Amino acid sequence: MLRRLESYAARKGLTVNVQKSYIVNFNAYRNSTFPVVRLYNQELEVRDFFTYLGMLFDKHMNLHHAATRATTHALMQLYVE
Repeated sequence: MLRRLESYAARKGLTVNVQKSYIVNFNAYRNSTFPVVRLYNQELEVRDFFTYLGMLFDKHMNLHHAATRATTHALMQLYVE
C-alpha cells in the first residue's frame, strides 16, 4: 500500500516527509508485535501517539490527553496576552 502512495506522490510531484511520518497501531494488544513498515526504503518509527493538526491521538484512542493538552495551551495563551 505504501508503494502506491510513493507512486502517486511521484506522479503528482509530491514527497512524503519520512521524518514526520509514524506508525500507530490502534488495535494493538498488550504483547502484539507490528511488522516493519518502510516508506522510500526507510523504516517508519512505531509510536504510541502522534499529533495531527494540533490534535493528539494515542493508540488507545483516548481523547482525555488531547483535551488536557488543548486546555493547557488555551490557558497559556490567556496568560501570555
